[in-house]
Amino acid sequence: MTFGWLASLAGKIGLDMLNNSPDRLLKIGRIQNQLESERIIETEKAKVYAEHEASRLKQKLSEVEPEKQSKIVGKIAILNNQIELLTQQQNTINSFIETIKDIGDIPKESLKEPDNDWLREWTKNAGRFSNEDANRLWGKVLAGEMKKPGTFSYRVLDGLRNLSKDDANLILQIIPFITNGLVYRSNDLIFNMGTNWGNWYQLEEIGIVRHVGSVSTSASTPVDQYTPMYIRGISYALVLSSETQKTISEPIIILTELGNAIMQLIEPTFKNDINLVHKQKEYMGNLGNYLKKEYQVTYSIIKIPNN
Repeated sequence: MTFGWLASLAGKIGLDMLNNSPDRLLKIGRIQNQLESERIIETEKAKVYAEHEASRLKQKLSEVEPEKQSKIVGKIAILNNQIELLTQQQNTINSFIETIKDIGDIPKESLKEPDNDWLREWTKNAGRFSNEDANRLWGKVLAGEMKKPGTFSYRVLDGLRNLSKDDANLILQIIPFITNGLVYRSNDLIFNMGTNWGNWYQLEEIGIVRHVGSVSTSASTPVDQYTPMYIRGISYALVLSSETQKTISEPIIILTELGNAIMQLIEPTFKNDINLVHKQKEYMGNLGNYLKKEYQVTYSIIKIPNN
């Protein structure tokens, strides 16, 4: 990866790296270790100055004659607009830093630069949020789209923009039950392990899952001794087999496009949370026991290595 290529991409999302301290942002060999400690960049200095000047003018406003106040109000309005633009610039830079850290040493040939329309939409969203969690989220979105184009469509970007922190926490609660892009409702196991109908209907309302209340939506998979069935989660997989041919048919809840995209963003968080990992193992055991009794199959649980 070269600085020139990164600077070109940065330019397309409105970041002039050549005039924004490239040594602070992108110097090769320092990305991983020093970017976090180098967040005080030129845009932040400009924002601090603008805020100070706006505060000074507001104080002055009460001290001057009425006929001079309109001119000061105009200056304050201009400064407030500058502060907003600089804040958006800061947010975008911080998100772009997260993108750089995520793609790391991946060769340029393995990455695809999104088109300009997509980059404009990403920039608009990344610029809206100032907290570190949001910076990481939008940084991973850009990195993910570069690694696998089409992962984050415009619909997904819109859905991510509207997610609240409570929504994100609820999604984390149901991640242990997601396997192969769907959730088995078998024997209501998911409702006996810390979730309720209200949780799932809320997730359906915000566009993460669908067919929550449907009694006819099911998944059917043939199983025999030569063709096992794999129910794969993030950290564990359930493997079913049978000496005679069986068809496993169970009611399911389906992940949407937005749900699948969020799964990719959340996967590293899941793998680092021992409670979520243990929850998935417990769920796989409960699901395996139920399917064993229901269909007279055998099962095993295997740990999926972290890559």
